[in-house]
Amino acid sequence: MDKFEIKEKNSYLSEELVAQINPQNVDLISCFLEKWRVVRKGRKRRLKYSSRGNYKNELLHLFAFILQNYHNKFLLDFTDEETIEILEDFIAFCVYEFKNAPYRIRRRLNCISSFYQFLLKNKQVIENPTGIIGNITRKEGLYISNRVFLIREQIEKIRYYMEKDKANLNIKLFFELSIFSMARPNVLANIKMSQIDFDNGIIRNISNKDGYVLDIPYNKICEILILELINERKKKRISTEYLFFTKFGGSALYSMENNWTNYIGKIINSPNLVSDDLRHSACKLKREAGMDIETLSKLLYFRKTDDSENYEKYYKEAIKKKYQI
Repeated sequence: MDKFEIKEKNSYLSEELVAQINPQNVDLISCFLEKWRVVRKGRKRRLKYSSRGNYKNELLHLFAFILQNYHNKFLLDFTDEETIEILEDFIAFCVYEFKNAPYRIRRRLNCISSFYQFLLKNKQVIENPTGIIGNITRKEGLYISNRVFLIREQIEKIRYYMEKDKANLNIKLFFELSIFSMARPNVLANIKMSQIDFDNGIIRNISNKDGYVLDIPYNKICEILILELINERKKKRISTEYLFFTKFGGSALYSMENNWTNYIGKIINSPNLVSDDLRHSACKLKREAGMDIETLSKLLYFRKTDDSENYEKYYKEAIKKKYQI
């Protein structure tokens, strides 16, 4: 890696401190700076020299923080939850120690996010934790994370209450499909009825906001709810091409991210629950149940391309009893 240069007006980093950073973490930075590509003018290009210096400086701050507060461990040896805690602590440290303003915090998070996207692409991690860290609010000068990880008992409580309360079928299906498929809300909102493959338990060729086409699995619980939803719409003479539908028409994404998620959060007294928490909770629970990282990664980030392997190969494990949530 290039010789270290101090980029910020603080006395935290020094050449002596950088020299003590875990060499494995330094290697991660070097590999990232060498191989990461950004799109400029429609083409993938290497980082500019000035950008390389900025990225390196940001990541050195993070790894120096890990050196002094987390035993200088190799980044990839931390669990997902530990990584989130580290990043939250690092943000708080930057606010207190460096008096970083919100725009500066966003810059740091953007850099770390790019770094994790690189690790994700190389299959060195299965999740970009900044997606959760980004869900923070500032209160009285403090950055407070609103993340929520559901436990199995809470999931059962949500199911019980929704059944007792005779909740809207849209909400029940949104909840079950979120925790089984681990698909993002913007993917679920784009599902069309014609894409549901009832024979194989897969919803095929869903358009994602990033331009990718996805397949996602569903289980027996979801299938029953889908059929109930179809029958309900027939009785009410509702005609729509989309699986999820609001009485106002159009995309159900807003309802998913607000009204429906708020309803679910109130059941378990979690007003900070956001739609992505369902996905992350499912990921955590399936990992704890023993699902291997490769399968979990494929389920979380499968993108359908002409040369992609058959998706069924990766969701087989997910439908085994011990991975059910």
